Amino acid sequence: MAREKDYPRRGYFIVVPYLTTAAGGLVSNLFFGGCAIMGYALCGAADAIAEPVGVRFGKHKYKVPSLRKVTVAERSLEGSFSVLVVSLTLSLFFFVYLYQFPIAKAVIASAVLSLVIVFVEALSFHGADNLTIQVAASGLAYLFLNIWA
Repeated sequence: MAREKDYPRRGYFIVVPYLTTAAGGLVSNLFFGGCAIMGYALCGAADAIAEPVGVRFGKHKYKVPSLRKVTVAERSLEGSFSVLVVSLTLSLFFFVYLYQFPIAKAVIASAVLSLVIVFVEALSFHGADNLTIQVAASGLAYLFLNIWA
């Protein structure tokens, strides 16, 4: 479960993502109600797929800040691209089928939300992106729902 690259704080980076995921869910529910499902889905799928894609195909790495210093805190453009693709797919589904947006508005909302999520994930501290992705995705879904509903 622990990653070698998180040495010397491998245990810390098992607990912190768990806690930030729980905090993201609580904050999303508290502030964005039913739109929290967007945060759950994007964190659970888009962020989850990014690591294996980045490990397998990641040739273009970039450093990210870390909550605690680790030997290597980085992500890859390939992993970030997978976040974009999964976010676009899931958010389009949610905007069309769950929130009943017309296709044109759903495409615009999905594109904006997905691009923001990629940047949020890229700028988030190592170990804290489960919180930031959930809150950003839920908040944007809430914003779009209230603007275009």
